[in-house]
Amino acid sequence: MNNRMNSGLNNFPKPVSRILANGLEVISVQDTSNSVLCLQLYIRTGSVQENKNQRGYSHFIEHLSFKSTKDFPFNGISLFASGLGGMLNAFTDYDCTCYYVNLPAEKLKEGLHILSQLAFQSTFSREDVKTEKEIILEEIKQYKNDPETDFLEYIQSSYYQKSPLKYPILGSPESIMQADWEALHRFYKNRYIPENAFLIICGDFCQKELDYYLDYYFTPWKSQGKPVKHLTNIEPEINGFRYFFRQKELNENTIAIALPELSEKHPYANALLIAIRYLAIGKSSRLFKRLVEEEKICSSVKVSSLCGILSGASVISITPLSDKYISEVIKLFRTEYSALLNYGIPESEMELIKKDIINSWLFSFEGMENLASLVATEKFVGDLNRLQSYGAEINATTLNDVKQAMYKYWLPEGLAVYYQGAVENADFAEKAYALKSVSLQQNLNSSPAILSLKPSLNLEIKPLNQDVKINTEKITSIAEGFYQIILSNGMQVLFKQLKNKSISGFSLSTPISQICETTSTIGHNFFCSSLLLYKTQKHSHQELQQFSRENGFNIRLIHHLDTTTFRGKCLSVNLKKALSMLAEIIYLPNFDRNYLSLLTSAALDEIRRDNDIPVSYAYLNWYKMLVGNNSNLFRSSGNPSHIRSLHLKDIQEWYEKWDIGKDFYLGIVGNHKPEEVLELCEQTFGLAKKASQSLYPKPLYSPSTIHFKRKYKKTDQAIIFNGGFACPAVSRDENTAFYVLSQILGGDISSRFYYILREKYGYAYQTGFEFHSLNELGFWGAYAFCDRDDYRNCLTLMQDILYSLTEKEVAEDELENAKQYLIGMNRFEDESVSYTASMMSNLSALGYEPEYYLSREERIRKVNREIIQQIARKWLLPENQYIYLLL
Repeated sequence: MNNRMNSGLNNFPKPVSRILANGLEVISVQDTSNSVLCLQLYIRTGSVQENKNQRGYSHFIEHLSFKSTKDFPFNGISLFASGLGGMLNAFTDYDCTCYYVNLPAEKLKEGLHILSQLAFQSTFSREDVKTEKEIILEEIKQYKNDPETDFLEYIQSSYYQKSPLKYPILGSPESIMQADWEALHRFYKNRYIPENAFLIICGDFCQKELDYYLDYYFTPWKSQGKPVKHLTNIEPEINGFRYFFRQKELNENTIAIALPELSEKHPYANALLIAIRYLAIGKSSRLFKRLVEEEKICSSVKVSSLCGILSGASVISITPLSDKYISEVIKLFRTEYSALLNYGIPESEMELIKKDIINSWLFSFEGMENLASLVATEKFVGDLNRLQSYGAEINATTLNDVKQAMYKYWLPEGLAVYYQGAVENADFAEKAYALKSVSLQQNLNSSPAILSLKPSLNLEIKPLNQDVKINTEKITSIAEGFYQIILSNGMQVLFKQLKNKSISGFSLSTPISQICETTSTIGHNFFCSSLLLYKTQKHSHQELQQFSRENGFNIRLIHHLDTTTFRGKCLSVNLKKALSMLAEIIYLPNFDRNYLSLLTSAALDEIRRDNDIPVSYAYLNWYKMLVGNNSNLFRSSGNPSHIRSLHLKDIQEWYEKWDIGKDFYLGIVGNHKPEEVLELCEQTFGLAKKASQSLYPKPLYSPSTIHFKRKYKKTDQAIIFNGGFACPAVSRDENTAFYVLSQILGGDISSRFYYILREKYGYAYQTGFEFHSLNELGFWGAYAFCDRDDYRNCLTLMQDILYSLTEKEVAEDELENAKQYLIGMNRFEDESVSYTASMMSNLSALGYEPEYYLSREERIRKVNREIIQQIARKWLLPENQYIYLLL
């Protein structure tokens, strides 16, 4: 199968590899579709390369490298990057440490300068080690306080016996405490050598310039050690069937099943990828359909990967809706697992899974950061040509390949079953051990008897309004490549034309949202809009799901406070199909009572889960101080009392108030002609559907008279939320200035909160400042997670930072850095066609003129020091703050 022809993409990017004189490999991919760059430096050191005396060192060095370098002392490298309009960050994984920077295309020189400093010019001090040690210990606590990540780490440590994958990337508190400057400095000098690294550059650059700056900045990098010896055994560790019970006092019990997962270097990797997708990944998987949709005994089925260059494990995490379903869950898992081993995957489903994988791969070429990560994956696998041939590899994988892979690696001796709860369930344990007896009803050398299902449907979803007359006078050119279109029913369409793009984005937004709800209708919008995606009057849920998978698109629903948005992306040739299905969902709903029951159960389950996560618990209690428990600004689903009192007729009555032509707005982005977009939108959304009653936004909120609350809840970490009200969106100049102020205070790793609370004093592992605005009001929130012993100092510093802006104007260079960062990030937002489409449709839904979308950079540039201090004095004063402490 020719993937290039079938993908709708014009061509695939071609990576070019060059080895510098010092042994550093540089891989570059030119893409001039947007004037941006992504630079990623990979050091081949991660948790699997560490010995028992070095646990967590790779991650520790990642933190320390930013503290000080030869050209950027005192945490200056992050501020330098943001001043370029760029974003600098890093991560550590099992196999590597990666430093990456996203920049405007004209900043190639500066980007290479930044990465070269981190690669071999770090000058971290003993004091830096001491400060960062406390931060990493807080990071470890943060992982422990999240039930999901904590459980996964427990599974990771117990599933393996010999594999180095068993050790946490962050290290242990003991290993971090014993680390000293000498050992870490030696680790840095030995591991950070050119032969142990590779550099990726993706985006819009001049090859001649790139070669010059590579030689200038990276040739001085010399080896001071030997390349790390990499483990080459890619066979997974099989230790026989095992069952684990972990006692944990939580509101929710969790079941997990770990199965072997293969490294992408393994010849059977694609086969097992198809198998795990069929069994457990996504809403089309057998376990989701069986446990969530059909039996309605679980709220979620998730799959996490504990795998890298070395083969590891896929962990299927299942959340029952009630303790009474725990034994039934494992019984049904046994049924589906046994059926998969004995009957294989139906051929029609196999083809859909291949399409899912290939479309995800194709969409990854859309942004430069995604593309750079794809290149890195293929570099670790060892074959850069896979960047173009991966789709062909997936298509070439056969049912027999999947069978052979499952029979070799997925028999019961490769399984481990986990149960986390307050009390061990004896019946569950018995059923778990019964998985050992799952038998094969056929010879392993024979072909599997494929499970008989309904034949593949030849689906066609047609536009609802095919015979339309096109009036090109309905098209108005706002700017070059940007158009406003008014449909015959009054619906407004904003269209952004992007040439040389093979992917289109689409978005449908409405101001009908949770702030249109009254105290008696809270939650109605959430459940009404969610039910729309399930099925229509013409097509079942299965048919809609199959149609979208066959044509490579997925419609996402996003609930903002003041808008409801349906958005997605597709290959440009399939835009008509995507819009036709979206229109059918909106115009011809079929509200399913059983699915409403499933949604309400899942919403109640999410509320219970939030009570187990300290950060969520603290945030929601702080937010409740600000708006009140019965506000239509609180949960989009409502509180338990709202959810339990909901009826299907409530949903139908809410929908009947919609006027689709008046209340909905389309955003389209892609390589199309305006006339083509007009015709397509008329065919799909040009119908009239008028409501008998309109819905109007009106925020309902009642702030607490108490401005400070402290709660003790068995946690070894302090969580601080501090915030208050802010300017509304109708105050446009103030609103833009508040976004700049947010960037100064807590937007990224160059912000005041990050620098002072984390880098300078080492109090907080994580900090931030966020701002949200509606037409009638806005609100801001600052947060910090720190050691319990430090919370007073941390809170005092937070308040000092806020108050300083009311007393003294922000420095000019700090303001310019924040503005440059926000302007630079605009370019990266433009890389995503679906995000761009949703931004356009959302602004239209909120009543903004089309020109407003185009003027964001101009509005940011106009922000000055005076208006920053003005809004700080208006909204950040201590008497306007609401503080919540969880200890």
